[in-house]
Amino acid sequence: EALIMLGVAPRDGIQVERVARNRCDARPDVEGATGPSQVEAGGPAELSTTLPWEALCAVGAAPSDDAGSYLCNAVFYRALRQHAQVPQRGFVHVPHGDPAPVTAFVRRAIAVLRDQAGIDQSMGG
Repeated sequence: EALIMLGVAPRDGIQVERVARNRCDARPDVEGATGPSQVEAGGPAELSTTLPWEALCAVGAAPSDDAGSYLCNAVFYRALRQHAQVPQRGFVHVPHGDPAPVTAFVRRAIAVLRDQAGIDQSMGG
């Protein structure tokens, strides 16, 4: 019913990414090679999350329209394109450091997603 990808970012707080862009940073990878300038040649310029981002912001995140231009954005973009059968999919950036706030947010986010999907939490579904 849902796919939430998490990535660590050098930012404060937890941020729900709302937009994935079809672009890649031109910086070289660990082997010195540079890749294409787009995540998907000829794909849409932007894709929007299908997560209920406003509800997730209400339980401890902030909205963001910048998933970066390297790995996080590429994973986010591809998931939106390749997992259309999953109704709720998106990407959340979390800060490096104490995992307690992230763990608490993830638990709240799962509850929100279950509620949005109409899954009875007492059923363990």
